[in-house]
Amino acid sequence: MVTRYTITTTFKHLFIFWLLSLSASTALHADDCQPVVARMVSLQGEAEVRRSEADSWGSASRDSSFCPGDQLRVKDNSRVGLQLNNETFLRLSEQSNIRFAPPADQQTSWLEIIKGIAHFISRITRPAQVNTPYVNASIEGTEFTVEVTDSTTLISVAEGKVRAHNSQGEALLSSGEMAETSQGNAPVVSQIVNPLDAVQWALYYPAIIDFTRQGSSSNESINRSYQAYRQSKHSEAFELLERSASEKDSDTLNFRAALNLAVGRIEAATRDIQQLLADNPQNATALALKSIVATIQNQQDSALSSAQQAVAASPDSTTALLALSYARQSRFELDKALEAATEATRQAPDNALAWSRLSQLHLMFRQMDEATAAAQKAVAINPQIALSQTTLGFSHLIELDLEDARQAFQQAISLDQASPMPRLGLGLVTIREGDLSEGRQLLETAVHLDPGNALLRSYLGKAYYEEKRNDEAGKQFELAKQRDPLDPTAWFYDAILKQSENRPVEALTDIQHAIDLNDNRAIYRSRLLLDDDQASRNISQARIFTNLGADGVARKESSRSLINDPGNASAHLFLSEAYSGLVRHEKAQVSELLQAQLLQPEITLPVSPSSSVPDLHAFSGSGPSVAGFNEYNPMFNSKGVSVLLSGVTGGNNTRGSEIALGGFTNRGMLSAGHYRESSDGFRINNDSDQTISNLFGQYRITPELSVQGEIRKREGDFGDLAQRFDPDVFSRSSNRAIDSDTYRLSANYSPSNQNIFLINAIQEDLSDGTEIGSLVADGDRENSQYEGQYIYQGNLFKVVSGFTFADEDSIITTSIPTPFGLITQTEMEDKEGSNGYIYIHIPWSTITGVIGAEYAQAEDNIQIDESQINPKLGAIWNITDNSTLRIAAFRTLRTSFINQSLSPTQVAGFNQVFDDSFGSDAWRYGIALDSILLNNLYGGVEFTRRTLTSFLTADTLPVQDQEEENHSAYINWILTNNTIMSGRYFFDDFESEYIDGEVIIDQPVEMNTQTLSLSIKHSTTTGLFAELEAVHISQEINDTLETGGLTSSSDRFWLGNISLGMRLPKRTGILALDIHNVFDREFNYQSIDPGTGTPVTSSNYPERYAIVRAHVWF
Repeated sequence: MVTRYTITTTFKHLFIFWLLSLSASTALHADDCQPVVARMVSLQGEAEVRRSEADSWGSASRDSSFCPGDQLRVKDNSRVGLQLNNETFLRLSEQSNIRFAPPADQQTSWLEIIKGIAHFISRITRPAQVNTPYVNASIEGTEFTVEVTDSTTLISVAEGKVRAHNSQGEALLSSGEMAETSQGNAPVVSQIVNPLDAVQWALYYPAIIDFTRQGSSSNESINRSYQAYRQSKHSEAFELLERSASEKDSDTLNFRAALNLAVGRIEAATRDIQQLLADNPQNATALALKSIVATIQNQQDSALSSAQQAVAASPDSTTALLALSYARQSRFELDKALEAATEATRQAPDNALAWSRLSQLHLMFRQMDEATAAAQKAVAINPQIALSQTTLGFSHLIELDLEDARQAFQQAISLDQASPMPRLGLGLVTIREGDLSEGRQLLETAVHLDPGNALLRSYLGKAYYEEKRNDEAGKQFELAKQRDPLDPTAWFYDAILKQSENRPVEALTDIQHAIDLNDNRAIYRSRLLLDDDQASRNISQARIFTNLGADGVARKESSRSLINDPGNASAHLFLSEAYSGLVRHEKAQVSELLQAQLLQPEITLPVSPSSSVPDLHAFSGSGPSVAGFNEYNPMFNSKGVSVLLSGVTGGNNTRGSEIALGGFTNRGMLSAGHYRESSDGFRINNDSDQTISNLFGQYRITPELSVQGEIRKREGDFGDLAQRFDPDVFSRSSNRAIDSDTYRLSANYSPSNQNIFLINAIQEDLSDGTEIGSLVADGDRENSQYEGQYIYQGNLFKVVSGFTFADEDSIITTSIPTPFGLITQTEMEDKEGSNGYIYIHIPWSTITGVIGAEYAQAEDNIQIDESQINPKLGAIWNITDNSTLRIAAFRTLRTSFINQSLSPTQVAGFNQVFDDSFGSDAWRYGIALDSILLNNLYGGVEFTRRTLTSFLTADTLPVQDQEEENHSAYINWILTNNTIMSGRYFFDDFESEYIDGEVIIDQPVEMNTQTLSLSIKHSTTTGLFAELEAVHISQEINDTLETGGLTSSSDRFWLGNISLGMRLPKRTGILALDIHNVFDREFNYQSIDPGTGTPVTSSNYPERYAIVRAHVWF
């Protein structure tokens, strides 16, 4: 029986079902229609949508989708962020009303702005149009703002081009221009005075007032308003606050000002702050709010002044202390920012916002335990604060817990949809996981949530750079420079971008400006420091200088960087590359490379197998050059695979190739490579054939601890490679064969930015055999080296201390032909070397001094038994902003056998690692002056003197005293943005102890070499480059005669060199043709280390020699 109750119940169920179905249909409308043209990515307050076929408005929510013909309006006290389907981001202010173009208009326009303000960031590649009541805007890949009122339309262009047009006329707007159009009139163009004025409503102001404990007001509406604010219900908070408009106490006005800042109502907030300060100039909260407004608007001096006034007015005000911490951070005063945040937690231990801010600052110093503890305390007090979740997210990101980081950032976004920082963090997580496109879109969202943030612009530019979208990257870097002219970040990355675009002169100008902004330090340190941006530390800055022949500038900047930041991997990489190609600096170069690798928590490039071998070529540039590898600069750490290839072919049957393949994961990397080179040489028995293979791995166990391992094998056969003064003096039969296996295991433990512990162990097994006719000498050596180093980087001083133990066991078997047959001799040698050292870097005003000492021992089982204390003294004095003086005096004892070491290679920029014989005792003194003479003119001079006592193998002369002077000068003149002229001069004078009739092969008594190089280099934005070089050399040698006395030889000559090349599109590689000794000059020249008699790399080819080089990376 059907009862009335049954019918009623059934009707209710059907009615509920119908409502649910209708609601679902409305919610799913946008997803069902095609195509979806926009999606909401952030919502503060309330917004409403009217679908294309609907008559009524409905509520919109975050993640709502929109289709052609839909209309969206933003309520009072609200803001909305949209992502359109054509790579465009759109931000709408309160009271905005827009309509998405119907299907018929989709080819020519996006949307119609009926009223309000819209900020566009667009990267579309086809023309499109935005319609307004009084003027239309045709755009093509740009950033601009449109404001529509009842009577006018105002279009402001931040970058790119916009054509404003109506029936009365049109105007083409470029970056920095605006057009105002009223009804019935043509657009009127003017210049933008302050680019931020058009987007003041879109800026993000971080919260500094914790309203968690609010709610004790006698006015219930205010209490409920506090509650709504804490739940991010901004519209409801405003509505409730308006109900209590009669209550005008300072707490209510402070709350309203903070609420207005939260939704970008800067004018309303400013009125409240001014009213508060008019009533009470010592209102600490109002002063703090005034400070945070100035901080975000890059008014650093005003921000600091207001914050200090706030603290003075109320020393126990947490709000004032938080404002002070932000003001200090904006000035790079991170220590003082940390102090202010720490004091805020002391004053208010139950203030979650203070603990969140403290956690953020601890992360900037890599104080992981303290950061995590502070963030967890903040979450325990109030889990609804977005900053706490954001900081936890960055903490997880640094610890490489990507899933936890993602969850924290997503939680932060849900708590504060307008905050850009969790979007940045989520973007970095996504990029690290290997999805660059999705990560870049999240960075774009972060920028459109805070368009005035220079740092976000720089990160977005980096993402475009990685996508090889250079134009977009350059625009973001330029906008970042405008937003914060004092931040070096954008200048640094723009220099790298311009270098990759074959704009080396402009790159040099930008990198020098970044150095000036970065406290005269060439090594970039991020103002954010939250994302563990290790990739930036791998970037090849030295290449910018050396590609232009500005080697002297590179060495000056790298030495200044190291004295200020001895634990920075980039500083060591910088110096390693500055040493590249510099004669007799080969061992220092590979040692600096080792230190850079070990200090780098995450290697972001495949490791070249030849990069750690110092004595590869008889002539510079004759093999696959590691310099080509360093042209590839990833700006983000990301999962994936990279391949680097190099190859050469040239005269004298020269062939060479190198490949390095790297695979990168979240916590580690593995790289494998192979190098091969062969050449017939420029004369008989000048041939060479060698291969190098390596396997390199790194694993980051924790954020503080990483380990590395490398296996390297080298095999080679060589004739007589020495370039002697008399080209007819050489061996026709000598042959050297080497076979070495090298094993390395290293670790880096860095519990904080201030403390770094390194350990390094290397084992090398070397078989080295030489044949000269019937004379055969075979050597088998086992070398081991164990090192430890501690680096302390405090504010008052820096310390580099450590130790080295080295051991070599060798068996040398010599077969000597005699009339009675071969006589075989076997000699066993056991050498041990050790040292302990400490270097203290003490900054004082414009001078940084180096005071150090080393205790060193060297002994063997034959004749050497030395131990001594080696003082180390040096200083770098920044005489002016443009002039730097360096001086040093130090003593050394050669105690090592393996080329690479953790021991410091230089003192105040003066090299102390030379290829001396074991047990050699040396003093070196140096003074150098480097100056920027004009904006486009760099110059410098360096004078050094070195005295040396070395042990020789000859029984009749076991010890020899030597002296050498090495002076140099350079000048670099920037003629245009594409052309630079360089001049370099080297003076090398060597004298050894003279004993009449005692001849040591390839070791003259005196040798003086002077080299003058003049070059001009031109580059074009099409990728082509060319260099012309003229080199004048003067050399004089005095040798000892067996019959007694000296013989003197000398020669003077000019050489011409040409280099032509091009950079391949999309940063995929470089092709180059080098022609040495263009005029095929014959000359006499010796390229042998006069102290040891061993060949050194020469840049002077004895005949015309052409070589083609190619470097490819992907």
